[in-house]
Amino acid sequence: MSDGLPNVNDSAPWSAWYDEHAGALLLYARQVCRRRVDAEDALQEGFLGFWRGKANAQDPRAYLFRCVRNAALSRARHERGRRRREAAVARPDVFYPASTDDDLDGMLRARLDQLPVEQREVVVLKVWGGLTFRQIGEVMAASLHTTASRYRYALKALRRQIPEGCRP
Repeated sequence: MSDGLPNVNDSAPWSAWYDEHAGALLLYARQVCRRRVDAEDALQEGFLGFWRGKANAQDPRAYLFRCVRNAALSRARHERGRRRREAAVARPDVFYPASTDDDLDGMLRARLDQLPVEQREVVVLKVWGGLTFRQIGEVMAASLHTTASRYRYALKALRRQIPEGCRP
């Protein structure tokens, strides 16, 4: 074809066209994306975007690079946002509200950390998340009875760990 593109109905030349350009495009996407897997995904998304809009391309090769660039930038933005969200969740004060008493704060964290994961998760969702047992069941894919039982067991275990003079 005059525009350098294979025939739309012929998959073999498209495969060859992909093979011809994929290496350079992947290298280009890697300049934007930190992880190789994101660059590979950007490459695939870029080719799909190119396929959808190729009728508007004046220079197919340049348009293909543009499509991959846009996909890589989008992936990079998504990755930065994901890292920020994970960093925010990883902060200890998210699930453990700051206390004015560092000793009490540390004791609560230590006691919660000793609970089984399922019980600790229910306590965090109930106390700090403000969710109902039905909502917690949806989050954890567990029954209402199971979530309520885990909460009861967690409170019982926490009461045993708190010294007599500190119990309400």
